[in-house]
Amino acid sequence: MKILTFLIAVSLSIVTILFFRELELGTIESGFSWTLAKALPYALLVFSGFVLALLLPKFISIKKKPLKLGAQLLFLVLPFSIGFALFPIYEGDFSLIGKELKQTKALENFKNADLVVIAIPGCPYCLASIEKLKLIKKRNPSIKIHFVVSTPDQKDLANYLAAADGKIDVQQSKEIELTSEFAESRYPTFIQIKNNKAVYKWSNDQFGVRAVDKLEGELN
Repeated sequence: MKILTFLIAVSLSIVTILFFRELELGTIESGFSWTLAKALPYALLVFSGFVLALLLPKFISIKKKPLKLGAQLLFLVLPFSIGFALFPIYEGDFSLIGKELKQTKALENFKNADLVVIAIPGCPYCLASIEKLKLIKKRNPSIKIHFVVSTPDQKDLANYLAAADGKIDVQQSKEIELTSEFAESRYPTFIQIKNNKAVYKWSNDQFGVRAVDKLEGELN
């Protein structure tokens, strides 16, 4: 039984590392919170490491206590260390804190929206954010997302329109100076809208899983 448990823990570590992103995405698509989905693979690696460290002395006889503890410590941290090296946790991944907005103007691009994303042409982070927005839309079909590109040239929308594939509303900014002012030169910027006015915003490195959970929790 202990051998089987040890092998299961090894298998759990390997499978979690091999299918790390798929596990996270599958958990999100199953309707669980973004925070849980982000933490789950790391939690599984910590758990499997704990089991491996606990059962190691049952299979390997190490008489010297320092060596035994060292080996257990190695097995304890190894699964998580490999997972973290391959899939690092960045500062904004679990972020929630953005900036509350008060007495903001109701811009044309903010009308009939729940979330406005301000982008600029040629921004790789803006382009990458569209996949996340499509997933938010999939989980919340009624949410109104406006992806607003601050540009005077309609042609600058081409790459964003292709990535959105009709699932996200990509718009040209109707008030470029004002939308750029909201972004404060940090792109993309995510703005929560209520009653056609901006109430809260996050920069790209602030719009982590807890921020998305907050946004989804406050949808009408």
